[in-house]
Amino acid sequence: MKKETCFRAITSLCVLAFLAIFTLSCNSDEVEASVDSNSEGIEDVEILAEIQSMTEVLDDLSEVIGTEIDQNKEFSDNAAKSMPDGPYFSSCVSRTLVLEGNNINISLDYGNGCEGPHGNVLAGLIRIDIQLLSADEKLITHSFEDFSINGRSIEGSITRNRIRSNQNGYPQVETSKDIIIQWDEDTVFNRVGQTTRVWVAGNDTRSWGDDVFLTTGNWNISRNGVLKRSVTITKELRREMSCRFLVSGTMNIEDSQANYSLDFGDGTCDDVAVVTSGETEKEIQLGRLRRQIRK
Repeated sequence: MKKETCFRAITSLCVLAFLAIFTLSCNSDEVEASVDSNSEGIEDVEILAEIQSMTEVLDDLSEVIGTEIDQNKEFSDNAAKSMPDGPYFSSCVSRTLVLEGNNINISLDYGNGCEGPHGNVLAGLIRIDIQLLSADEKLITHSFEDFSINGRSIEGSITRNRIRSNQNGYPQVETSKDIIIQWDEDTVFNRVGQTTRVWVAGNDTRSWGDDVFLTTGNWNISRNGVLKRSVTITKELRREMSCRFLVSGTMNIEDSQANYSLDFGDGTCDDVAVVTSGETEKEIQLGRLRRQIRK
């Protein structure tokens, strides 16, 4: 009888031990899966930060052109005269300009590669068609031919409605982007959405170093044809032309698995942003992916 009782006790202990080991193993697998998934999500957010940086380059370029048109009262069909050399129109950019009534057609050819502001390398051709709707409003359309920024090709279209003065007295651009970015051989991103960019400082001087822009908006990002992320600016993105990176602002990035917050900082000009998801927080280095592809 004692032997039978002892056998049953040993059997029960073995079963309990097996269940404990099985449970621990499952929990460990779940934790590892969660960590892996979260790590992959943060890496994706880092890519979205780089894509945002690329679109800032295009927004800056468009703003410079729009301003040159505003300030050049005797705008001519001489592109070199109308768009003087500077950080955005250096001598390595081939420029053509055609005036047709209230329309201005501009082509910027960066050839095989031309370094612009903050070390960004542009290549290929941008076509910019400007329709002068009134003295204070323009409709600007961008298209691309074999164009790339820092080695990543961009195609698609961008449409901007630019007004010289909004209700607060600031120049403002409402933009609709539908662009495709070839990230690498196997990965293509499609960004579709709208933003509003307001020029809040420096618009009364000819120097670009004191200019500040605030951007709001939302868009979707698809990866290889599959909707991957929904992005909303929850705190205005602050772009200071004197700095290579966004200096402040927050984006909320949502997918079917998790939400992420991307915070660009407190106004300091640095290459650090913070990604937060749940209780996980990680610093990322802005521009790191750009430097990798240029090596």
